[in-house]
Amino acid sequence: SVAGFAHALAATNALVAAAALAPPGAGSAAGGTADTFHRVYGPAARRVAARLAAADPVLAGWIATHLYGDGGVYGAPGLTLGVKAALMVSFLGDADMPDQLFGHAVAGLRHGAPLDALVDAVDAGFRASRVPLCAAREAVYSRAVAALDAAAARVHADSVEGAVAGGGEVAAAAAVA
Repeated sequence: SVAGFAHALAATNALVAAAALAPPGAGSAAGGTADTFHRVYGPAARRVAARLAAADPVLAGWIATHLYGDGGVYGAPGLTLGVKAALMVSFLGDADMPDQLFGHAVAGLRHGAPLDALVDAVDAGFRASRVPLCAAREAVYSRAVAALDAAAARVHADSVEGAVAGGGEVAAAAAVA
């Protein structure tokens, strides 16, 4: 399932951080659509790909194939990238992965998903969860909402920077308004 990506990446990152994961082997998972990956992550695509590969190149290849490749969540036809990002945000919020949620929320916002729709997606993920609500779950929810707020601030800042670069102070003032 898609929710498994978040748990696999979280586990891999925890093992890498604890130096409990052996150096990556020569395995590979071929495929992936670079265009889709770059459309999702925009200017951060190379940095995101490098972080995935540093954690585990085999897992990175698998994610590229099954999440961004043809037929993957982002690579499959049908839904817009904004809607697909909202689905990912739902899973990542419940999985307590605010860093990954941030990246997918930025993608959603850049591809037409309103912030309210992303908040609704996080809410839906928590409502669908089988984990009972408790203080720890409330903290997870708070981190998810904070990541959404940070993503909205990033997209806003990027639009202001773009306006300044493209048209000076008048364009920047219009972008802020």
